[in-house]
Amino acid sequence: MAHCVLDSLVAPGQPSLPDAEALISAPVDKSASSPELDHTTGDYKEASKLAKAVEEHVLSLNAAGPGDSALATEAGIACLQLLSLLPSCCLDDSTLLKVVACTDARDAWTTGKAASVASDLLQAQLTKERLDDFVVGPVLQAFLKPLFAKSSSRVTESGRPNHYYGTTDPRHQHAKTTSWKSDAPWAMSTARWAVGVSKPSFLQNNWHLFTPVLLALAEDESSEVKSRGLEILASFVTRCPPAVLQTTGISLVFEDLAFPALLHLPSITPVDESIKLLVPAFQVLINLAEISQSPQSPERRRLLDKVLREGVFAAYFHASQYVRLVQVLVESMESIIKCLGIYSTKHLKVQNTALSK
Repeated sequence: MAHCVLDSLVAPGQPSLPDAEALISAPVDKSASSPELDHTTGDYKEASKLAKAVEEHVLSLNAAGPGDSALATEAGIACLQLLSLLPSCCLDDSTLLKVVACTDARDAWTTGKAASVASDLLQAQLTKERLDDFVVGPVLQAFLKPLFAKSSSRVTESGRPNHYYGTTDPRHQHAKTTSWKSDAPWAMSTARWAVGVSKPSFLQNNWHLFTPVLLALAEDESSEVKSRGLEILASFVTRCPPAVLQTTGISLVFEDLAFPALLHLPSITPVDESIKLLVPAFQVLINLAEISQSPQSPERRRLLDKVLREGVFAAYFHASQYVRLVQVLVESMESIIKCLGIYSTKHLKVQNTALSK
């Protein structure tokens, strides 16, 4: 498949691009005095040309035609993987951004195999030194920030909590949402990848670059986007240093964001859709409570008590006839009680009432 894709990149009458496997098997000149000299040789120039052609013509990430687009993506990622085996092959930032967009198998333009290979390719290409610069520059500042900088009034344009938070003009909010969904629907997968590779030490100084996109996704009107946005937010909370979440006040913003998702219950919301929202929303809130590691922490107990009352119990008494939903509630309650420890005894009366029904 990779060879067919490479052949399609060459216009009629133009000299053919080099065979990727031939490039990989070509002998390497050990006498080269520096990596810069390697890149001046014909093979490496042609390899760079081929990688750029794959990025521009194969990795189009067209969500409109998931079948052909996904197969083309898989072939394109395979081509880039072959080229990356060259000793001095270094994919540029724009190509790596396209690879990042293919790392979530749930997206229509990629496949499970392509997502796996893309993740491995990024790990091989992005050294520890290059990774942080790539996430801050090309991913967060150059790509995601222009799309989401003004998507939520909960934070300022710099990503810090907005102490004068009010209502946002719905027309402005809808315009922003429509923009990223139509222009760059892979932004969600890109944000997911960026959070997944970020270490606490990195988030210590760059947390505010993530907040606009995290809030925009978790506030989205689409249940599918909201669900995945909450998943990403839950992952972010576990990685971000507790001191940052507490001292900046951003943990309260996340808390206010997650609770409304617990109100999406049957029969107004379909059961499957409700479960997809409840699971990550509960996880966000539990992760926020665990910021304070001491069970005696008043803030930890306050949040967990609220999640039990307004989340688990309220949902149970409203929709206890839905067995699958009740299973989610019981599993969430188990996690919350483990966090509360002895302080969960105050809720025994309510729990017994629920169980008796």
